[in-house]
Order: sequence, then C-alpha cells, then structure tokens
Amino acid sequence: MVAGNYDQDSPPSGVTSLYHALTLFLSASPAIVNHDGHTISSKLTRRISAGSIMRLHVGQTVFIAARKWEQSLERVRKGIMRYQSSVMVGNVPVISVAFGPDARSNQNRGRAVGLVAVGDVAVGIIAVGAIAAGVIAVGGLGFGVVSVGGLALGLVALGGLAVGGVAVGGLAAGFRSLGGLAIGPHPDGGLRVYWPTS
Repeated sequence: MVAGNYDQDSPPSGVTSLYHALTLFLSASPAIVNHDGHTISSKLTRRISAGSIMRLHVGQTVFIAARKWEQSLERVRKGIMRYQSSVMVGNVPVISVAFGPDARSNQNRGRAVGLVAVGDVAVGIIAVGAIAAGVIAVGGLGFGVVSVGGLALGLVALGGLAVGGVAVGGLAAGFRSLGGLAIGPHPDGGLRVYWPTS
C-alpha cells in the first residue's frame, strides 16, 4: 500500500511540488543573455518545463499502473484472477483465465472461455479447470474429444471414472475399455464385464 491519501488518478503531491519549485527557481534566477538575444534562464525554463511536464505525465502513468498492479495483487491474494488476451479469433480470446468469484461480472465461479481456457469452469479447444469442456479437456469433470479427469467423458477418456470410445480408468466403460472394472464390448483389466452381450 502506498503511504498517504492520494487520488487514484493523480500523482503524489511531491511530484507537482518539485515541478513548481524548479519553475520558480529558474524564473527568479538572474537573466543571462546569450548571442541570439534570448535569456539563458528563459530557454532553460522552457526546456525544463517541457521535460518536467513529460516526466509528470510519465510519473502519473507509472503511479496509476502501480496502483492497478496493487489492486490486482490484492485480488489474487483473495483467490480471484481474471485475464483475457487482447488477441482475439472472432469474438473469442486466444487465452482466458478466470478463478474465484467476481462481483463485477456477477459470477460465483470463474468462467473462462477461449481457445486456451483455464479456470473454475473452462470451455475452449484446450480447457483446464474444475469443470472443463473442449477438444482437449483436463479437469475434475472433463468433457471432450480427449478427456482427462476424475470423471472423464469423451472419445478418448482417462480418469477415475472414464466413459468413452476408448476408456482407461479405475472404472472404465467404452467400446475399448481398460480398468480395474472394465465394461464394454472389448474390455480388458481386472474385472471384465462384456456388455452388451450378444
């Protein structure tokens, strides 16, 4: 936390005070005239004024960025994280990350939607989350073409409970199944249950 009571969009008063002090000092200095008739102090004042204004804007930008970074860190400490890449494919971000509740978007759980999605609930081509749905889905509950999770449902499923075309898991059910308990037309594993029977 930055010490002092500052407006969120303005720099600390010390920055503006330094600028005003320099300007007053240079305007009060004795006038020295150079060869083209301008006083050196007025040229110096113009140069310092232009430079100070630029530095003042840069300082203000840095101050605002630091304040926003501080607020983001506070949200991460609370288990809240939101990120979306600026690169989009259509209306879908390339990378989306969402964890924790967010009052601004009225979400109890982070919902990430993107080509690569990571979050409490993730939907994307590659999805990683507690609940994940995508071409490649990794999560507690995974739905996808290739699915890995506690409960995995997909064309290729790997999990504690796996259901799919090719299923591998503690309990596996599928056309080709391998597991402690394997159920399907072509089971393999500890206990095989041929289903449907012909």
